[in-house]
Amino acid sequence: MAQESLQIHRIIQILIENPRKTRELAKLMETSDRTIRRYIPKIEELGYLLEKDHHGRHFIFGGEEFRNRRFSPEERKYISNTLQLLPDKNPTRRAILEKLNAPELPIPNPESIKKHIAGKNLGDIQWAIEHNVTIILKNYHSPKGEKLYSDRKVNPIALTEDCSQLIAYEISSRKEKTFNVDRVESIIPTGKNFETPKSKARYTDPFGFTNTTKFLVKLRLSEQAKQLMIDDHPNTLQYISQEDGTWLFVGSVCDYRGIGRFILGLPGEIEIIESPELKKYLIERSKMYIF
Repeated sequence: MAQESLQIHRIIQILIENPRKTRELAKLMETSDRTIRRYIPKIEELGYLLEKDHHGRHFIFGGEEFRNRRFSPEERKYISNTLQLLPDKNPTRRAILEKLNAPELPIPNPESIKKHIAGKNLGDIQWAIEHNVTIILKNYHSPKGEKLYSDRKVNPIALTEDCSQLIAYEISSRKEKTFNVDRVESIIPTGKNFETPKSKARYTDPFGFTNTTKFLVKLRLSEQAKQLMIDDHPNTLQYISQEDGTWLFVGSVCDYRGIGRFILGLPGEIEIIESPELKKYLIERSKMYIF
């Protein structure tokens, strides 16, 4: 299903650039004419108006408008520099940077398509949140779930500050959960509205976890740990300071999993000064290691 979605988006990009016959599309996509004919109605379902010219070639009506939307080198550089200030996990940021930095190719690579899909999904989620519409997270990828891919019917509540995660009420489990935006194949609106729940204020910690509560953590970092923390989690920079020749991290986290993974990945480089609960969590996690 995910592969089909990528194929369809590649065909869209090809037809935006140039009209193509069915057999030409099949050759470019390394597939059969029959498969291309099966994809055509699905492209129209996405809202694109497909027509045929007098040579029997498929083209997307209004495609020239897409082709004319080109930034000048100065505009591309300005936008790229501005987006570099945003957190790396923001899917919209990644999708735009990919387009700005990529050469003008008629066929996008699969990675750029994935980022494009993540950006589109983000827009659909924002619309659903604004209009209180129940949605289906199609083929959501959950490495630790009972099924690797499954459809999740949810009431979207909010996005995290960096827009990388969706906080939503999952109807089947009757629980509020957090979903990664880039693990969703597509967003399907159900057309059904739901009442907005009264929710507490939410916080997103520097490690990307969101919760209604937060816990104070104080760590002493080695030079290596300090640099890696800033590189891997740029939002931690404001909580890092130098004291008596050592580096300290003093900040709040919403979940011990994020900061816990970081600490466990750097044995001997980080000292927990304050937070007995974090120590307890790490001790329990370390028991799960298999050597």
